[in-house]
Amino acid sequence: MLEFGIEEVLAGGGQQVGSATLDVTADVPGHTHAFIEIAFVVGGRARHSSSAGARRVERGDVVIVRPGSWHAYDRLDGLRVTNAYVRPALLHRELSWLLDYPPLVAGLLRAGVAFAAIGEQSLVRSVGWLDQLERLGTAVTPAVQLGLATCALGELADAEFTATSTPAASLTPAVRGTMAVLEDRPEHPWTLTELAALAMVSASSLQRQFRTQVGQSPMEWLRRLRGERAATLLAQTDVPVAEIGRRVGWEDPNYMSRRFRLLYGVRPSQYRERFQAPRRDAGRAPGSPQVRR
Repeated sequence: MLEFGIEEVLAGGGQQVGSATLDVTADVPGHTHAFIEIAFVVGGRARHSSSAGARRVERGDVVIVRPGSWHAYDRLDGLRVTNAYVRPALLHRELSWLLDYPPLVAGLLRAGVAFAAIGEQSLVRSVGWLDQLERLGTAVTPAVQLGLATCALGELADAEFTATSTPAASLTPAVRGTMAVLEDRPEHPWTLTELAALAMVSASSLQRQFRTQVGQSPMEWLRRLRGERAATLLAQTDVPVAEIGRRVGWEDPNYMSRRFRLLYGVRPSQYRERFQAPRRDAGRAPGSPQVRR
């Protein structure tokens, strides 16, 4: 069974965060999802593959996968993971405190897939909070759900992520505000001047702050955000490619194709074929991944 949408992995459609512990008993082919997934490996081993390459993961490893990015597991040896599921917009609202910590900026923002290893005590505490989140589900208020997720993710505040080769930094108000605006309206034809005016700084200052803190310019961040939205729609829907481009702010289909290929290495149609096929076949084809909740 492959799950892609946030509504599918959360017990209630209105939930902002969620968790599930999974015993992975068959290979999980490449797939994408619409949320941020933080996978804590709590037992066994496996090979994890993504656009960042292939590597062995085992107890204590943490894998963060951003929306639209793909990943897969194979060469399984008793793999057990506890996953946290987070709506991306929360990083710029209720969970914005996470961006005060440079390691979490690197892990949550700077790469499509990032890795870290945490100590045994941090792992036990993180999984404990997430187990409570999974068990309580919608029986508690959203504030309690966010509190439990906050406790779990807080254990990553000192982790060293492999997301970037340059040091990360905590985010200034101008960068945070700009990210929140772009998250809410990626389809708008933003310009650097317009974004700088909203952030109440000069265009050169906003450019410099983004470069220092995020490793990208504001417009590069916008292109990546649009790419993530487009990748999610390509994998989860049958909406025509040109319409997807318009929804994310790329009006010209040829321009969209070029930008998407720069981000993901394939054309939009190729991306759709690759990641919709496993979803269509999930639960029916021999050898489809099996998970036990």
